[in-house]
Amino acid sequence: MIPVLRLPRQMLCALLLISSLSACTTWRTESVTPAQLVDGEHPKSVRVTRTDGRHVTIFTPRVAGDSLVGSGSSYGQGAHLGVALADIREIATSHPSAGKDVGLVLLVGVVAFGVLLVAFVAGGGMGSVGGGY
Repeated sequence: MIPVLRLPRQMLCALLLISSLSACTTWRTESVTPAQLVDGEHPKSVRVTRTDGRHVTIFTPRVAGDSLVGSGSSYGQGAHLGVALADIREIATSHPSAGKDVGLVLLVGVVAFGVLLVAFVAGGGMGSVGGGY
């Protein structure tokens, strides 16, 4: 049988590990042309807004002729994608978001505290410490 307070500790550790591995990011619109961005910064991925309003995320982007081309997967094994430079209304790059990270850590902390509180109350509170004397 798992002790009452052991399970919440394991859950807390799992939540903290997950939150530390999933860095929150946000897309930032760039003010340079797609060619300048790709040649200058060499981003791992870009989010393109086409002139028709659709969004396309391109991984390992590069300019080939009159198009922005790359992969549809971050592993480079996805479908080959291409968007004509003339069809790009806006291009954005992904950047870490400290505000989202702080929010996620606070949320994980509140959830972990709630789980611990429920386990404490369900286990009889302090009355169960020391064999129930």
